[in-house]
Amino acid sequence: MVLGTEEQIQEKINQTLALIKEEKNNDVRIALYNYVGNLYSALSTIKGRKVYPNVEKIFGSKENYKRFMKKSDFLFDIYDDRFIKYKMFHRECFHQTLLSIEGLFVDMINDNVEYREGEDTFSEDDFLTVFYDFLKSLGIENLFEQVLEKNKIYSMNRHRNFEKFNGMTLYNPVTGDSDILINGFGYNLESMFTLAHEMGHYYDGFRILDDKDSEIFLHYNYRSVYLEVIPRIFERLFLEYLIKNNICRDAALDKLVDMEINNHDYLVSAYSMSLFDDELLKNGRYRFLKTKTILNIVKNYFDDLKVIKRLFSNKHLRLDEEINYTYGDIMSMFLADGIREEGFSNLEFKEFLRVRLEDFSPDFIESHEYTPERYREKYIREIKVLRK
Repeated sequence: MVLGTEEQIQEKINQTLALIKEEKNNDVRIALYNYVGNLYSALSTIKGRKVYPNVEKIFGSKENYKRFMKKSDFLFDIYDDRFIKYKMFHRECFHQTLLSIEGLFVDMINDNVEYREGEDTFSEDDFLTVFYDFLKSLGIENLFEQVLEKNKIYSMNRHRNFEKFNGMTLYNPVTGDSDILINGFGYNLESMFTLAHEMGHYYDGFRILDDKDSEIFLHYNYRSVYLEVIPRIFERLFLEYLIKNNICRDAALDKLVDMEINNHDYLVSAYSMSLFDDELLKNGRYRFLKTKTILNIVKNYFDDLKVIKRLFSNKHLRLDEEINYTYGDIMSMFLADGIREEGFSNLEFKEFLRVRLEDFSPDFIESHEYTPERYREKYIREIKVLRK
């Protein structure tokens, strides 16, 4: 597999800077600023050191930079406002979902603490074949052919400043171009799992960028709680594909346990943040809270605070991250069923593609009965797979 190069990233940066200079539409310019910023982040990660230029290089002037930051802050504020508007719905959803699986989760951890340590490496040919066949089973192998043909996968260097950074997908809202970056890429299960997640973002962006509407692109990326739903669907279906076809089965089962531990952590974090008062969320002061302060806020809502102490020790809080990954987990558990049976032409999934671009509303969740009780049923089904 031919990976993209540092030189190609630099070329994309130069092309984007040229597009910014020519662009007159402010929304498009802001989307391009966001894209070129991500390109510089990617280049920094590949090199293992920061290579950001001064603001004049990207924005032309400090005034343009201030306008960009003002617009970005405005979009983030809308995200916070939307969360606060539906905070009681989110709180109830997260709390009841957490209650519905807590005993099952504890049992799963107790049953699976001894990892199977199965084989998780592939030859280059096997890596490509397995991943291609997985996407073929979903009827979207053409997207992977696109990625391979244009060398759209880049390997980023592992570096202490980017350890948490497993991968990212870059979108150019003007050209419709997209690229996938994998941290420490190798022909192993971890990289393939990250690639599955990022292919979810690639598919998501591909569906949006068909219209090349920069305003939709911007609002979706800054305001939506649904950003991680499709990548989570890809993760679930990918691990299921490996287990079902006995491909690195033990390692895939271990990865499924890891995934559900992470999902549980995000759910606990999201529920905890729904307990914060509006003013705390509105001003973004939650980002600077110490663990002790968080414990004082949530202590009356948890029987056991050990998991809270672990989660919020040395953690930089981001409302969008906690909420997006939590909804990604919950909604992917439901939507994956229809895709298993009918592929991406499934009507419920097609409705979700439309809803995800709109402002959050409980209607889609309630009308499709995404209830904690049904989530528990699906969780039980997954645990049965782990116990086989």
